[in-house]
Amino acid sequence: MAFSLQEERQNFMSYYRKFRFAFPDANNPFIEEVEKVEHALLTQVLANKDAYTVFHPYPVELPDLFRAIEPLLN
Repeated sequence: MAFSLQEERQNFMSYYRKFRFAFPDANNPFIEEVEKVEHALLTQVLANKDAYTVFHPYPVELPDLFRAIEPLLN
């Protein structure tokens, strides 16, 4: 999950790094620490939860994928 969140934030972080290059003293503490915050939240939220690995072809039809994993969601 952490790597998925990092991937989704990649474009934003590219702009942030460019901003930091232009303005090295203008940091945002939340952005600087977001991975630590996410780690703490994910650890708390996902504690004692079952986890499954789902292998599927690309592209995937989302309704088909949902039907395949639905029994694990209930």
